[in-house]
Order: sequence, then C-alpha cells, then structure tokens
Amino acid sequence: MFVARSAGRIRLARLAFFVAGLVPLAGLVASAVHLRSAGHRETVRRDWQRAIGLPLAIGRIVHPRPGVVRAEGVVVAAPDGLPVLSLPLIEVETTTGEVRLRVPAVGCDAAAAGLLAALAREWLGRGARYDRDCVVEVAEFTWRLRGDRPSAGAEVSRDPRGPPAETFPGPLRVECVSQSGTRALRVVRGPAGNAASAGGAEAQPGGRQAPASVRDELRIVRTTVAAADAAAELTRTDIDATCDGGLPFAILAAVAADTPVGGWTLGADARVTGSLEAAANGGSWRFAATGRIDGVDLRDLAASIGLRAGGVADVVVSSLEWRDGRLAACDLAADIGPGRVERRFLEALVTTLGCRPGPALTTAAAERGDDPFDAASCRLRLSATGLELTAGQRLGGPLAVSGGLPLVEPPGAVVPGDRLAWLLAPPGAGYAPANGPGAWLMSILPVGPRF
Repeated sequence: MFVARSAGRIRLARLAFFVAGLVPLAGLVASAVHLRSAGHRETVRRDWQRAIGLPLAIGRIVHPRPGVVRAEGVVVAAPDGLPVLSLPLIEVETTTGEVRLRVPAVGCDAAAAGLLAALAREWLGRGARYDRDCVVEVAEFTWRLRGDRPSAGAEVSRDPRGPPAETFPGPLRVECVSQSGTRALRVVRGPAGNAASAGGAEAQPGGRQAPASVRDELRIVRTTVAAADAAAELTRTDIDATCDGGLPFAILAAVAADTPVGGWTLGADARVTGSLEAAANGGSWRFAATGRIDGVDLRDLAASIGLRAGGVADVVVSSLEWRDGRLAACDLAADIGPGRVERRFLEALVTTLGCRPGPALTTAAAERGDDPFDAASCRLRLSATGLELTAGQRLGGPLAVSGGLPLVEPPGAVVPGDRLAWLLAPPGAGYAPANGPGAWLMSILPVGPRF
C-alpha cells in the first residue's frame, strides 16, 4: 500500500508523540512535587490529627510505595498542647479495613502511657468513629521514667541528673480488632512478640536484653448486646493481664488514672509483676489479682497518706479480690529494710490496732519525731471476718526491730477491719474518718458481721 508522506503530517505525528509522552511525565513530576510539598504534609497531619483527636506535628513525609506513608519527626501532644510522645520514624499502611503502624523504636514514659491508654479506651468505646482494625508493631519498645517532655521535632530529652530509669527493650505488638458487636484490644511485649521495624530495617536494641521467658500481655474484650429496651445496650468488659517483665508502678498509675491506683505514688523504682483477671457488667467490676511490687519507696508512699517514713519495701500480694464495689479479700506480706517511721504511726499501731509495744519503743521523743528501725516484716489478711496482722517470715516474732530489740509486736487477735481506716485517719478525726485515705478505706472495706 502506498503511504502518503508530507511535512505537515510528520510534524503532527511528532507533536502527538511528544504531547503523549510529556503529559504523563508532567503529571508524575507534579504529583511528586505535591507529595513532597508543605501543603501535602499539612493535609496528612490534619488527617492523622483528626483520627486520633490530639495535636500532632510532622517533620517530613515520604511515600515509599502505594498505600504507605512514612513520616519522620512525629510528635504527639496532650490536649493542652504540651508534647508527650516523640516518634523519630513511623510508617503507616492503610487498606480498606485496616491501618497498620510500624515504628522502629520508642521510649514511653508515664505521660505518654496515660495518653495511649486514653486512646485505647476511645477505640474500645467509640466503634462508630473507629471503624477500621488497627495493628501497631514496635521493634524496640522501652518503658522510660524521668526525663522532660519532648520538644516538637526532637526526641525525648533526658534528665540532666542522670540517665532515665528504663526496663529492657523488646518488641511490642498492639492489635485492635472488631467484629459483630465485639471490640478487642491485645497488647504483647517481649521477645516472643512479632514486630517489624519500619521500612524493613533491622532494629539494633540497646541496653539490657529481656530474658527469653519474659512476656507481658494484656487482653481487653468489650462486648455490646442489645437490651430489651431498644434504646439501651448492655456492655460487658473482660480483662486478662499478665506481667513478667516488671512494669514500673508509675506507668501503671498513669494508665489506671481513673481508678484508685492512679492516686498512689510508690517511687520511681517500684516495679509490678503478676496477673489480673477482671470482668464488668455495666459499671459493676469484679477482679482477682496476684503478684508483687518490688522497690516501694516508703517516703513517697507515706507522703501520699500524710506521714513521714523512709526505707524500701518489697510487697507480695498472695490474693486481692474485689466484688460489688468493695474489697472482698486481701492477703499481702511486706518486707522492709532499714528505715525510719513517724512516731505517731507507731503509737497508732498500738492504740488503734492493738499491737504491743516492744522494748525499743520508748516514751522518749525521737529525733524529728521519727523512729529508726533495722528491719520490718508483716503479713496482713483482710476479709469480712476482720483484720489479721501477724509478723512476716523474715522476723518471725515482732513486726519491726530496732537496735536488735523488738520495736512493735503484732496484736494477739483479729481486730475489726475498720481499725485500718482509723489507722490512716488524720489526728483529731471525729467519729469516722471524713477525708483522706481513711475515708476512702471506709467506703471499700469488706462488709461482714464485724463492721
């Protein structure tokens, strides 16, 4: 076939070819410029901020592959605008029904833990807003105490007096899933966890390594069913927690800030290990817990109840049961090394709980009103039948010794449980403790024939 040739047609073909190749290239260039622009970064920041409901700052945005956003210099702030959590690198992958976050490393302090716990409660309780499953994988996670809040675009700054107290670094995995009226949260931390670093890079853990048997796990299942009244709903919450790695008590208090635990301060070195099983139908909670708290600073503990004391205690909780808004049973033991305690507390042990004064407890005024002791050990059992206070295994007979002599000896019989509330009542209290820890104890003590 004869092909007609002309200069006009050749120029037209060349122009069409040039335009067909230039337009896609221009689109790709424009798209690349847009994805790296400050405007696009601000759009992503607003979307993420709207999703979590907290102020957020982002330093840089990269799109390594379709559906994946990698952000650098991410700082999450509290509602008051102060920075709380710093994430040098985070990778977010979004699909139709799931959001997956990958973080190479993060150090979480008490303020950040409280903020993350609030987000978890929001996800469990507001299914209409959070309609996607979420998986968070942290290659190296560390609980961190002390240190200032991070500034925007910077990592968490450390206390100039020394390095922050840290637990062993290990992987952390968080799974938030929902299905037909049930929303579940699972948090696993330990060497057995399955976490990948962002961007496929291998994490280089630092500091102490976790023992192979250490594993912390938390499971929360919230189930909502329709009630007989169409306008009402019945909600059941089940919690199963196990901690082997030693959770800083300050972190636990921040996470449980809306419970009585949030009001206690046991010092920066206090660590909690143990297990907890809890269930709630509506607002009525039932739980059982066992475990121990090591490194309790008596100075901080005593200050929270208006006393002076010093020393370090290790507490073993053999059983702790809660039912129908009250303490049902408690069995714990405490061992304390050398320390000091305010004289009026020792006198209250004698006058309120019926303890017997030992030879070392003299009537002479102690220095600053405090009495030193070499060691103390006790076991406390509390139930509906009353309060039983006995010596611990460490000392055998007395509750405390000073200068080799008994300071205070245990009472000879079980006493009413409300005596414990009076022990913590401020001086000059009326017929019943009206405020402070004594009043709180009166509201939760077991109900029985002796109360």
